[in-house]
Amino acid sequence: MDCVRLPEYQDHQYIVVAHDDKKHFHIHIMVNKVHPETFKAHTPYRNWLTLNAAMRALEAKHGWTHTAGPTRWDEESKQAVRASYSERNALRTSRQQPTGVAAKYEHYHDEESLQTYIRREMAPRVRQLLHRRNVTWDDLHILLSKAHLRLEKGKAGGYTILATDHNIRVKASDVFRSNFAGKVNRQAIESALGPCTPASTSLQHSAPQPAQHGGRNTEQREERKAQRRANRSALMDEYNQYRNRQHEVCKGFTKDGREGTQYLREVLRQQKKEIRASTLSWPDKKVLLSQAAAQSVLELSAMKLSIQQQRQEAFPKDLRTWVADRAAGGDARAAAQLRGWRYADQRNQRQLDARLEANALHIGPPLDPDGSTDWTYLAQQRLASEQKKQALAEQISTARVWTIDRKPAMCPTR
Repeated sequence: MDCVRLPEYQDHQYIVVAHDDKKHFHIHIMVNKVHPETFKAHTPYRNWLTLNAAMRALEAKHGWTHTAGPTRWDEESKQAVRASYSERNALRTSRQQPTGVAAKYEHYHDEESLQTYIRREMAPRVRQLLHRRNVTWDDLHILLSKAHLRLEKGKAGGYTILATDHNIRVKASDVFRSNFAGKVNRQAIESALGPCTPASTSLQHSAPQPAQHGGRNTEQREERKAQRRANRSALMDEYNQYRNRQHEVCKGFTKDGREGTQYLREVLRQQKKEIRASTLSWPDKKVLLSQAAAQSVLELSAMKLSIQQQRQEAFPKDLRTWVADRAAGGDARAAAQLRGWRYADQRNQRQLDARLEANALHIGPPLDPDGSTDWTYLAQQRLASEQKKQALAEQISTARVWTIDRKPAMCPTR
């Protein structure tokens, strides 16, 4: 906030927090509207114009691409000025941005999408190739395979482009609009090249052998990756089964508690009915009714506490605690999953540290001295928290014992 001075908030307190809990890196800015010395609150009017001008100043300072908005950056005056509608519209239409998922990916990741790459690099080559004579599907497949792409035909007649290294697909009609957009263009291509032949058969004779990189076989690496994915999937299926099973057990305890409560209430109702129907005097009946109600309260409290403890013991563990327990029991798949989580946390932390400035404020979980996360420690912290909650619940629900004073009350003498 040092590059854009807001005089209305001069000397006001503010905090800037950087987050990467979403798919895109972002920051939150919170400003105290009340001045710390004068205690006057500043309520901005149409502050969206001020914020838009601040964005233009940041774009100019860091050399970023200007975006369309109510203000534009004036190089002569070195400040943001109001932009006309025609200027904003011209700025929007001058940029050919991909739509849909590709646009969101580029916006939040600040990276080029597969759709934009194919449009820029491969679309002109494909268009030039298809303008030649005696072109076959093999020529098109070979051209795409050099960029690790593969053309596939769908059941409905459309075509898709697959990035073989990342398993990402885009519509051929979106990237090769001159040749594959529309039924007429597809029929023209098929009439010129003949019936479509898949790339797996046309390139079978020229399929490259598995490459060797530093003594490691690429095919074996892919097999190990596939095995790890299968192990993770099987582990998640087992956890889902465990969680569903424990939820059913907890539902059973809840049902038992509901039925037990109804039974105790019915017993109390029957006792009160018998006491009222007895031949005792009304003061004695009041004493017996109070005793029955107090006993019923104690029994209900004890039963609810027992049901609560049973539910807590049977409640399913969270995923990481369950995986940590399985790993401690010797499950190799769970141990591999723990390592994967640890590497992912370290990688995310390194990426965050690389993006943050040295004096930026970032709120996050504390790390161990070696930079790792001890899942056993986290599980112990969770257990300690649950024990504190249980102790508080027991303290609140502790049964009280009352004694009844049977001595007759002394009436004051007149």
